[in-house]
Amino acid sequence: MIEFLFAIFLEFILELFFVVLVDVSIHGPGGSIRNFFAKSAVIEATGYILIGLMLGGVSVLVFPDSFIGHQDLRLLNLIITPVLAGLVMMSIGALRTRKGQDLIRLDSFLYGALFAFSIAIVRFALAA
Repeated sequence: MIEFLFAIFLEFILELFFVVLVDVSIHGPGGSIRNFFAKSAVIEATGYILIGLMLGGVSVLVFPDSFIGHQDLRLLNLIITPVLAGLVMMSIGALRTRKGQDLIRLDSFLYGALFAFSIAIVRFALAA
């Protein structure tokens, strides 16, 4: 059981790293990425999905083996880690709101979870 929880933790940290990296990049001083994504919710969701799929592929190149050994548990991970990442992004959004900072859609549960799910689905499909 501890091994499974540790493996879930590793998958979560990997996905969260990419989600926060993209979030910080969009909030960065350039702003041009933010302006592109802000056009519509559909464009933004599609962009996050595509970026998540690409980063999922990169993660498989770096970590070709899944941290979770059992196939059923890997399937369960498709739900657990995106939900956790969505909750973290929702918390970041709340923190940004309290600080009076501008929000992007990634600073919400839905977009954070969608982005993390895109990473997780690639890892599920390609990681050994």
